[in-house]
Amino acid sequence: MQRVLFALLARIAMSLGYKAIEERYVTPHKRVAPDPAALRAAGLG
Repeated sequence: MQRVLFALLARIAMSLGYKAIEERYVTPHKRVAPDPAALRAAGLG
């Protein structure tokens, strides 16, 4: 029953313009240097 219901809801949402994945949240927005303390705590530095 859930598969049918969510398939129907997905079709309605897509027809209203909703997306399953927002592109702005998928791609990285900037680069930062890793924190040395965090790297040491993880055993990577």
